[in-house]
Amino acid sequence: MTAREATPALTLTPEVFAILAGLVEERTGLHHEARDLTLFASKTLARVAEAGFQSALDYYYFLRYDASSAAEFDALVDALVVNETYFFREPTRCAWSSPTCCARSSRPAARPGSGAPRARRAKSRSRSR
Repeated sequence: MTAREATPALTLTPEVFAILAGLVEERTGLHHEARDLTLFASKTLARVAEAGFQSALDYYYFLRYDASSAAEFDALVDALVVNETYFFREPTRCAWSSPTCCARSSRPAARPGSGAPRARRAKSRSRSR
């Protein structure tokens, strides 16, 4: 029997998916719904195997509680996200976004008393003796 045959197939149960997806959302803001389970599982289980864990639950505990898990968490996020976009390569997307982005950047700055947050000045303290 080879090592490959002795290793049970990795699976991602809905319960472990929920806690792993929750951890990813908590730390990155990336939200995965139940309908994303298959894609999330394929990406995550590849990381679980590559990192040498026997189960997705062990992997979760490592990511959640081990102080040395930052690099592995970054690798998981890299596996989950699409690192390429065609948004600004498509003319219709550029036509839609240009007025929206330009309108925001051309707004006048908030005036004092308008209710917008502003920096406070430190009061100068003069000592009189």
